[in-house]
Amino acid sequence: MLKRGAVLKAICSGFEEITEPSVCWTDDIQTNECMENNGGCWQDKAANITACMDIFRGSACECPMVDGLQFKGDGYDNCEASGDLAGAR
Repeated sequence: MLKRGAVLKAICSGFEEITEPSVCWTDDIQTNECMENNGGCWQDKAANITACMDIFRGSACECPMVDGLQFKGDGYDNCEASGDLAGAR
């Protein structure tokens, strides 16, 4: 007998990224890879900033934008604030 989660995972995997229906993002279908070892991405623990983005098919490491300030880097080993924070507000 097939379990509901297994069937939904199979169905959801057929959708293109970001076009999945909302049922594909429920906790019994989706696993947040950023919760384990920060998904292998850069993070600043002191500022609670991470480059890990949870996506349906896993995770992606992309430098974040925080309070209008874009961080630049590879997302894996480094992300640094880029630009003027005062000008971004």
